[in-house]
Amino acid sequence: MPIVNLTNVTVRLIPEDYDESTDVDEAIYETFEPSDRQIEVQTRGEEHEVDGVPIEVTYVTGADGLPAPEDGMYYIVPQPVAKVSQRADLLTPDTGPSAVRDERGKVYACRRLFSVVEK
Repeated sequence: MPIVNLTNVTVRLIPEDYDESTDVDEAIYETFEPSDRQIEVQTRGEEHEVDGVPIEVTYVTGADGLPAPEDGMYYIVPQPVAKVSQRADLLTPDTGPSAVRDERGKVYACRRLFSVVEK
């Protein structure tokens, strides 16, 4: 099952049962480096004000450079792209509480990839 990383960051996978008592680098079992193909997220913004607080709403309207679906191929994309595209072949890293973060708080490794589609 080929998986191509279309993001600009390295995606590292660790086991579901990883605990932080061991070195995370030793636990990584799969690494997806960014490919030479990158996608560009298309957005549109609107400014609002709520009780005097400025609010910027960004709408994701699509993605340039997204490959057409192909049997057996999966693509790692940013979560907003996965949500707007509604394709089961578009995967995004689970960056929730189970992700391992570096000293700056950035995601270093995650336990799973997931797709976002409506039922």
